[in-house]
Amino acid sequence: HKIALEFSDREWKMDSVERHSFYEQSRKTYAVIATAERRPYGCFMITKGVIAPDGKVM
Repeated sequence: HKIALEFSDREWKMDSVERHSFYEQSRKTYAVIATAERRPYGCFMITKGVIAPDGKVM
């Protein structure tokens, strides 16, 4: 998130999701990115899409 803020001229939305909801949403993903992160709750979902001129993700 810090990197996105550093290289972007806009604020990116971050939100938390209940654990079981995260699991359910992750079953419908296009891809999973595995990292070496060992901290608990270090999982992220990234929305794939096109950003419209008004800033909304399409």
